[in-house]
Amino acid sequence: MYIYDSLVFMEKTAEIYTTREKQHCWSKMAHSGNLVDNYRFSFNGQEKDDEITGVTGSHLNFKFRIYDSRIGRFMSVDPLTKDYPYWTPYQFAGNMPIRFLELEGLEPGEPFETKTKAALNFSSIYGKFSIQENREYTATIYSYVDKDGTIKYTYNNPKRGTKESAPNNKARKREGTNEAGIHSHGAFDSDFIDEDGVDWNNQFSDELGDKDVSRMNGFPEYVTTPNGTLQKFDPATETESVVSKDSPSDPNDPSKVNSNYAIPSNMSKKETRQSRREFSKTNRETRKEYAKQYKEILKTRE
Repeated sequence: MYIYDSLVFMEKTAEIYTTREKQHCWSKMAHSGNLVDNYRFSFNGQEKDDEITGVTGSHLNFKFRIYDSRIGRFMSVDPLTKDYPYWTPYQFAGNMPIRFLELEGLEPGEPFETKTKAALNFSSIYGKFSIQENREYTATIYSYVDKDGTIKYTYNNPKRGTKESAPNNKARKREGTNEAGIHSHGAFDSDFIDEDGVDWNNQFSDELGDKDVSRMNGFPEYVTTPNGTLQKFDPATETESVVSKDSPSDPNDPSKVNSNYAIPSNMSKKETRQSRREFSKTNRETRKEYAKQYKEILKTRE
């Protein structure tokens, strides 16, 4: 897999100052050149820090950690590693460098121009996961100022909840300013349609629910629902609006508004265990077959 860095830096006179080529992701480019001395910035716009090894461009300063481009990893453990036990503490951008950036050597985040664009991105990814796993996800959209002084928006690492709810997940103060909450509803469930016919699968809950949380936080709340809509509640005006009808949807939802289906997994625990046993059996048989073939190959080499 490849990732592109800055290709060309130019002055208004059209004189080329820096050229770069594509590289294997996470690693230093095989060929790059500067037509001016001591150009300070490189991958992800981070400043070079060559004092450790003396090798030009080998280390980049991400504020909280130093990144070694020769081996494609940070030199120290992520200070937030306890929050992400499923990632190696030396990983870069959640191991997804095409989608995410490392803002300061801590949590990955993809920068967006507006809160709505960040919410749409969350919906396209975690709305799908939510339906497939039939559980809620939650995150907080926050703003920060990038190196150019431009306000950008992203969201913190989403937390997984249950079928009925998701845990509180506010961004830390050092990350930026909290701008909006966002969460997903799981797969369609007819039990969430009450006796008055209100379908709580596809709207904000009110008392002691989504709207009250938004009111207490003092900022808007987004929700992505199994019928394929992304909705917004603004506590300042007490209004709801549909932001998009292109989010992932559950094919089992009778009120679905699109065919962007995320197929839910409805297997019971018994079915899941049976499936795992069948997979393990097949896997063992496959390994035996490979071992048999390997022995035959060795015989031909004797």
